Amino acid sequence: MADILREETIRQLAKDLGSEWDFGAPEGWTYPDLQEYVKTLLEKKFQRDSGGFMQWMYRIDIPEQDLRRLLKTADTFSELAEWVIKREFLKVLLRNKYKIEDLPNMPDLLS
Repeated sequence: MADILREETIRQLAKDLGSEWDFGAPEGWTYPDLQEYVKTLLEKKFQRDSGGFMQWMYRIDIPEQDLRRLLKTADTFSELAEWVIKREFLKVLLRNKYKIEDLPNMPDLLS
């Protein structure tokens, strides 16, 4: 199950970060590998396209007040990468918890 959640989290990151995502998930990758990749991607996006960076944060659902606080820290992009990965993982967990096939049939709800 852990492998499935890990792969779904990578797919969610790829979806939300779009065409700039190119993490091939090499055999034996670790969480620090993923965090370093996301950190580098966020840093480059922020420097090149701050508007696009803000759109990413909105899409990933990083609260604005937390983002402002993170942008003032010494290790901004490492911390932000961790937040982004955790938020995407949470999306995966919630989606798996409430999969549509787990819900009752609509006619059963209406009767």
